[in-house]
Amino acid sequence: MNEEDLDPKPFLSSKTLTEEPEKLRPSKVRSIWAIEWSIWFLIGAAFAIWFSGYRAVFKLISASDPVTILHIVGGSVFTFACVWNLAHPPSHGTLYRTVHIIVGRSAILTYVVLFVVGAIKVWNGSYSKRFAIGLTIGGAISIVSMTIALIAITRKPRTALHVTVHRFAMTMMFFGGCLIPAVVNFPRQFSTRSENSTFAFYGWIFPLVVGLLHLWAVKRKSVV
Repeated sequence: MNEEDLDPKPFLSSKTLTEEPEKLRPSKVRSIWAIEWSIWFLIGAAFAIWFSGYRAVFKLISASDPVTILHIVGGSVFTFACVWNLAHPPSHGTLYRTVHIIVGRSAILTYVVLFVVGAIKVWNGSYSKRFAIGLTIGGAISIVSMTIALIAITRKPRTALHVTVHRFAMTMMFFGGCLIPAVVNFPRQFSTRSENSTFAFYGWIFPLVVGLLHLWAVKRKSVV
């Protein structure tokens, strides 16, 4: 992410950010509570925070190997970074724009490490093949989304369409990288036999649908 304004307000305009810098520049800083939300974002954020916050604490207490500890800590950092950046896009003000860039870059670097560590752990551990495939699909979706987002936001000259693509891809990165592991792991809270279930294999579909619904709600300005 570059350090120029990433204001997505001219949603699909062909104008570049350099043509109307004053118009597209955030005019004031929003309250920290004035987030950009939808019911779908709240569902996703709550589920992801439960998995990477509350549940992660208990997993961290019982963890003994460095790989597991690194994955848990890194996953929690990545989750909270994504939630923040979706809640406060750069259009919310100059301060949020600066924080968005720093947090976004940190999250991307963190996730690359997470994906490699997670893949090693899930395919070399005692997990079922269905469970491993479900988690790997989520990780792959996030890596592809991250790549698309970086390509879009570094284009010169950057148009509003590039910003829209970046925003779409990074939203999918959140719902893929944070919510898919949470959803696929959820049945394991009740039975480890769920690793072989159909849900463990196809559970990655639900988070992506929720992510698309969030984007739809934000675009229509229909916060429900």
